[in-house]
This record gives sequence, structure tokens and C-alpha cells, in this order.
Amino acid sequence: GFFFLGFVVWVISTPILCGFTTAAALTIAFGQFSKLLGIKGVRRQFWRNIYDTFSRIKQTNWPDAVMGVVCLVILFAMRFLQRWTEAKRNRADTQASYHISPGKNIALQVAWFVCVSRNIIIVISATIAAYVITSNTSDPASKPFTMVGNITGGLPTPRVDQFSYMFDSSDTVCSLETDESTRWTCRAHLFIHIIYFKL
Repeated sequence: GFFFLGFVVWVISTPILCGFTTAAALTIAFGQFSKLLGIKGVRRQFWRNIYDTFSRIKQTNWPDAVMGVVCLVILFAMRFLQRWTEAKRNRADTQASYHISPGKNIALQVAWFVCVSRNIIIVISATIAAYVITSNTSDPASKPFTMVGNITGGLPTPRVDQFSYMFDSSDTVCSLETDESTRWTCRAHLFIHIIYFKL
């Protein structure tokens, strides 16, 4: 990176790296699963996210789920097609007996380029499809897909963020502006969490 500290990774043990990457993958996957099903009101914490998703599974928005599954199937199919085209081209380059006609070679190159661009193609196609389907519906509540809505333009104003800590047992937010008794409660819960994660 900017400080050239990439060599630090070499002194970290493989189990720690595997655990970190696996935890990150699971957190991202479960964080997107509720959005894939169109379930609303899911909390961001990992365990609460899992609980809310499965407890509200009956609230699945089927148009969102169908759109998401179709996009995933197309993505995996295009990924498989990309590997197939690469295998064909590599075989033609390494084996003199295997010949590909110029027309077929151009078709493989075009297919490979389309498959490599599959992410942006899926995003644009799904966005256009959702816009066309929901453009005739004026009521946001009756739209079949969950839309992002208006996004505020520009960058946020730079500021020093306020330190806060929210523990799981209640909705109390601990910050520098809370009273002394609440601060001690937050310190106790923070200590319990540290001991829990240490064990």
C-alpha cells in the first residue's frame, strides 16, 4: 500500500489469514442474503442479521428474489463460458494439430470479452429491467422491486467522528455525551465483550 507495509502479511500465520478471510466472506455473504430476498428491517450485526433474515423469511419479496437468482445464474454461466473460451484458445496456442478458423477465433474473443464484462453487463441490464417494470407504477409501495431511491450527490463533509459503542443487550448508545452511570454500564459491557472474544 501507500506505506509499503505489505511484508507484514508474511509474518501472520496461515490459520489467522484463513480465519479472517473466511469470516469476512461469511459476513459479506449473509449481509447480502437478506437484500437478495428483499427482506427489510434486518439489523447489520452479524448474528442479528442471521436471526432477522431467517425469522422473516416469509417476508421475502419474490420479484427481488427471482431477479437476484436469475442474475446469479447468468453470472455463473458467463463465468463458465469464459473458462471454456480460454481453454479453447489455450489449446489452439499449445497444440499445433488443433486449429481454429478465423471466424471461430473472433467469436471466441467476442464471447470472452462479453464474459469478462459480465458484472457491468448484469448491473446495467438489471437496472434497465427494473426501471422499465416499475416506471409505470407511481406508488412506491406497490412497486415489485426494492429500489435504492434518491442518492444525495457529492461527498460528505469531513469531520471528526464521535466515538460511540452500542452493546447488544439493549439499544443504549454509549458516547462521550452520556451520563456517568451510562458510561460505567458501557464499560462493563465492553469488558464482557472483550473477555468473550478472548475466550
